[in-house]
Amino acid sequence: MRKVSGTLNGTGAAIVVGCGFKPDYVKLWNTEATNPVVVEWNKSMRSLEQIEGIASVSDGTQNLFARYAAGAGIAPYEGGDVMTAASTVYLFRTEDVLQQGDLSKKGEAIAAGNAVSGWTLDTSANRTGKFNAGVDTTYIGEGSQIRVWDPLTRKIYETVITAMTNDGDADDEVTLAVAVPSGQVMYIGPMYDYIGASKAGDVIPAGFKINMTTVLNVSGNIITFEAGQYLR
Repeated sequence: MRKVSGTLNGTGAAIVVGCGFKPDYVKLWNTEATNPVVVEWNKSMRSLEQIEGIASVSDGTQNLFARYAAGAGIAPYEGGDVMTAASTVYLFRTEDVLQQGDLSKKGEAIAAGNAVSGWTLDTSANRTGKFNAGVDTTYIGEGSQIRVWDPLTRKIYETVITAMTNDGDADDEVTLAVAVPSGQVMYIGPMYDYIGASKAGDVIPAGFKINMTTVLNVSGNIITFEAGQYLR
């Protein structure tokens, strides 16, 4: 049984998430929508009316439900398409894309490649601070995971960036989920775990397709997903 979870950027257009296997179920959340949105699909939804899942959308007072027929919701993707050019339609794991392109932005080097090595907590009450250098805002921002080592307590803190102004190198430009003490930046991850394929010739892994172009898949909104396979 396999499971994977990650984030991606909504586009308002159909997208394929190459998570590496054909899932038996997928659950997705738009984590930035004004009203919460949850979409679920599993392979046992075999009716014509709900072949691509069901959505639960809050209107502020109650949950409203919608069913998705073929081509309108979430569908498994067999994989194997070959890219003819860079695309925002087919998504790979971000670090796999960057490994093929700009190596300075892969993994732990996302920080090191931009000379980011220090974190300063400016205002503890607001959980805000700054980095010792500007980050690459193409890849780093709200949703980025961060790891900081506090040399005084010799403790490693792991949290996420929840907001960032400009490129994060001035007082209070970076907001974290918790007030992390000043220290050494060990890692800054990408905003999204999956981004568009990087070049022609890439073979898209199996995964799932988001056919929805509204409600869940809103341009610029963070979508979180969980996908997995049942025990055979």
